[in-house]
Amino acid sequence: MYEVMNTLFTLALLFSMNSVATTVSYQPALGPKSTIKYSIPYSLGISEGRVKKINGTVSLDLEHSSGTGEFHVPIDSIDTGSEERDCHLTEALGLNYRVSDFPKEHTCDSKNHAATTGKNAVVFSEIAFKISSIKTHDVTVKEGIKTVTVYGTWTLHGVSRPDSFDLNITQLENAIRVQGQTIFSLKDYGIEVKSAHILFVTISVRDQAKVDFDLVLTQVTP
Repeated sequence: MYEVMNTLFTLALLFSMNSVATTVSYQPALGPKSTIKYSIPYSLGISEGRVKKINGTVSLDLEHSSGTGEFHVPIDSIDTGSEERDCHLTEALGLNYRVSDFPKEHTCDSKNHAATTGKNAVVFSEIAFKISSIKTHDVTVKEGIKTVTVYGTWTLHGVSRPDSFDLNITQLENAIRVQGQTIFSLKDYGIEVKSAHILFVTISVRDQAKVDFDLVLTQVTP
């Protein structure tokens, strides 16, 4: 009887040790091989750009499908490749249309700077995503890569909306690589991008914006 009880106790101890959550915290590190890019179709093609700054932390336990965290992207860190387009994007994402002159007219100055005071000053200065949970899938894309579905809430232009999308996560040394994409409807967030008129052509932006993640997150040292 003693040997049986001892064996059961040992098995229970081993099970409890294996089931203990191993949560690791990570922070994003942008660089040449760690990027967030966007693309928005418009009348003459596709406008593309990248994010130059992101803040936040995520805590993950992939073995037990557990994850929480929050990320913030300042809208003035979104690089369109043109100072004029940068400022126009700041207008579209950051201004309160109910009081500003935009979208009736552009509010950027001659040096492509947004106003810092008054009714045309930026009100919504960042894009935020708050992770509420994740689900780890049993099926792997390839060895060493885990697929997870991320559930959370985007806050953009003063509007918060739930979203979920799949990411592939690769374990690196003291880091993880996260790859995936999500698609926004600009109208869902009340965002208007003012059309441009060049000669006899009106250039307008389509409603959907695609965001591609190929991001390295480094492990936070306790």
